[in-house]
Amino acid sequence: MITSLCLLLPLVQGPVQGTREPVETPPAPNFFTVEFAGFDALLTDPKDQALAQTLALAGTRLEDLPKEIQRLPLPPTLVPLVVRTFGGPFRASVGFAPGGDPSNPVGFAVDVDLHKSSADEAAAIARELTQFLGGFGIAFEEPAANGLARAQAPVPAWMGASGEDVVVRLGNGNGVEFVSSAQLLPSGTRFALGEKVSLGALVPLLPMVMQGAAPEEQAMVQGVIESFGLDQISVDFAMGTNERETLMIERVSGIATLIEKLGILAETPLDSGFVKAIPKDAIFARLFALNV
Repeated sequence: MITSLCLLLPLVQGPVQGTREPVETPPAPNFFTVEFAGFDALLTDPKDQALAQTLALAGTRLEDLPKEIQRLPLPPTLVPLVVRTFGGPFRASVGFAPGGDPSNPVGFAVDVDLHKSSADEAAAIARELTQFLGGFGIAFEEPAANGLARAQAPVPAWMGASGEDVVVRLGNGNGVEFVSSAQLLPSGTRFALGEKVSLGALVPLLPMVMQGAAPEEQAMVQGVIESFGLDQISVDFAMGTNERETLMIERVSGIATLIEKLGILAETPLDSGFVKAIPKDAIFARLFALNV
């Protein structure tokens, strides 16, 4: 999260020229996403409450540092602002959509959503961030209808409040496609943490990466990727808790073609019979079937 803020700091600022809506391009295809529902969603067991309380106090302790360390080379308002901005639930996504915006030929997009307790809190933090960045020569236009204001900079960048979220977007004003990993968890489970990686999102970058290669070489590489189904592979992970336990579920989609091409696709699918091989006192197990 802090990296996204730092990416904005060196942007060159120009005169403010009114309000522009985000670039009219669809959300970029998702390459990577991480979601975090907050420590209170992760540390739900009574045994973890001491740790949860300690982490809750960490932000307050960090806010005191500028007062105690007089020579700390940071603006006095920075640490409290960072703590308020990045504390709590968040979601960060990276995507690629080359060929859309001439100022961003790779189509690189970053979408960061920092969830707050209320819309008023999100709006207040967004205003403070705008004022703070203004001190570094980064000005913003008036917010558009979606609450985001575009930075006057050569790199497409937006920031603002949208409902109860503080939103930072780089590269694409409409962000990155997103589907929550929470859907992997069974009913009655409280979502805590999730990740998603989609290899197919990298395929549109292939022509740019292979600019110096002959057309037939590009076609060959593209053919190999499609033949082995590499453009279809995605990995989803979710962690959550219920009254009894912490659950972690991982799903790898689109990998059957690759396994089949490698000649290791099992003829017998997994069923309940495989579970009998797990010792009753096991606390972790991973099952898979391969033809070796």
